[in-house]
Amino acid sequence: MLAKVSRVLVALGVVVSGCTTTSNAPATTPSTTAATSETTISPGSVVTTTNVETSTTVDRLTEIAAIFEDIERRRLQAIYDQDEPAFRSLYANAEFLSRSLQLLEVVVFIRSPEAVDISVDAVLADLPTCLTAQVVTDLTGITLGGGRAAKQQTLEYTGQNWGISYVGDDWRCEGPHPLSSP
Repeated sequence: MLAKVSRVLVALGVVVSGCTTTSNAPATTPSTTAATSETTISPGSVVTTTNVETSTTVDRLTEIAAIFEDIERRRLQAIYDQDEPAFRSLYANAEFLSRSLQLLEVVVFIRSPEAVDISVDAVLADLPTCLTAQVVTDLTGITLGGGRAAKQQTLEYTGQNWGISYVGDDWRCEGPHPLSSP
């Protein structure tokens, strides 16, 4: 879907750039504003302008999707490798981490998670320190009992990077965390 949107935007002359990771460094830089660059081509001239916007743009949506996809890929790889320190480093909420640690022993991989299909269907909350999105992961042929599943996932910024805070339909960065003490 994102590739189709990108092709349409390119056909219309809009330059779309996103956040990508080519190393082990996570795509986890938060942004309270998104910088956009616009190039206008008219006969005989090229004018480039840079604007700073505070609204969610195509670039910001691409960045958010990259953050969620990066974290989910690293989580699956940590489970596959049975790398508990790497798994722990992906969480921003200690209670949710302790509930999730059992995945290291429960999930059985048939093959490496490198080919897993991960996408973000919708961004539900975009705050400077909290993101919520509908993330779709297809583990068909990758894990025992794997298949396509959509889940609402919330990330929190810990001051250094984004971490998984909650997975469930009843929290989008608003009010007390569902796992906090009453």
